[in-house]
Amino acid sequence: MLKSYLIRLSYPKKHSPGFTLIELLVVIIIIGVLSVIAYPIASSTIGRARETEAKQVLSAIGQGQQTYFWEHGNYATQLNELSVTFEEGYYQFAEPDVLTPNAVAQKATPVNPLGTNTREHELGVYYNSGAFQLMMCQSLNPSTTAEVPNILGAPCVEGRELY
Repeated sequence: MLKSYLIRLSYPKKHSPGFTLIELLVVIIIIGVLSVIAYPIASSTIGRARETEAKQVLSAIGQGQQTYFWEHGNYATQLNELSVTFEEGYYQFAEPDVLTPNAVAQKATPVNPLGTNTREHELGVYYNSGAFQLMMCQSLNPSTTAEVPNILGAPCVEGRELY
């Protein structure tokens, strides 16, 4: 019995355990196909999250403009005049654009719109008869712009209205 065991150890098996090259290639191809399917979904989700962050920053800037208007009787012309802090990572926030004495616009432009699948946003803050109203416009796709109107009640000059 010991002799037959030693003989088996000295001669290698014809079929060693493991994967063949074909099996490994099939697994790699399947992983590649799944990655190609999952990338656009993940990219779209990340883009929407970044857009949500930009809209939240614009809303905070809009609240800051309302406060500034109540305290000074006009809108701030620079972001550093507002008590709003934020980071410019995926979006750049331009200085406020005073449209009329009772209206101001604030734009959020994506840094890499096509690469991150993010769209431009612009917030309009309007003061009329003792009350503030906000309007946000969003570009239709990453390669276009968004623009709020000079007067409240008009449609977005460019893009679609979110609120």
